[in-house]
Amino acid sequence: MVVREEESVVILCAAFVRKEKGKMEKLFNDTSRWLHFWWGFGIAVTLTIVASIVAATTAEYKDKAHGGKWDWRDWVCTVLGGLLGQAVQVLIVCLICELLWI
Repeated sequence: MVVREEESVVILCAAFVRKEKGKMEKLFNDTSRWLHFWWGFGIAVTLTIVASIVAATTAEYKDKAHGGKWDWRDWVCTVLGGLLGQAVQVLIVCLICELLWI
């Protein structure tokens, strides 16, 4: 059986998630962190991971500028969503290219 590069990345990500499940559960205990994750995911799917990082940074800067504090956990959740979103975007582009024989 030949494993394509995209499939090997998915297998490695799944193994990482299983290994780090406890840490991720602690990270996502707060419901607002899920919002950060999904916003980062949506931004990265439609744009890129760079846009997701910029969005996370500006959101945390806004919190700090308005009297709050910089929350690295919120930033990490947004970027993790962005990483997953970028992976999905790459898979979609690869599938489209494969379907169109480009």
